[in-house]
Amino acid sequence: MACRDRCESEVQALDRLVQSNKTYASKSAGIYIRSGVIVILLGLLLATWGVASKLWVMAAMGAIAVIGGLVQIASGRRYTGGR
Repeated sequence: MACRDRCESEVQALDRLVQSNKTYASKSAGIYIRSGVIVILLGLLLATWGVASKLWVMAAMGAIAVIGGLVQIASGRRYTGGR
């Protein structure tokens, strides 16, 4: 190795940084997915209530919330590599 005894501590620090970033990415993915599910459920509730009450603006807002929740879940899945 070209930098033996000079930069090994820097390489170890970078390795620790990469490992901690993997942990944070995994935790972030879980948060994105859980909050996306909550947004979808609330959007479905709002859309159903809007349709039942014939309040079409409320139904549209619920549909937009469902789409937003799906986008949020897709963003969370990007962190996990699509798992």
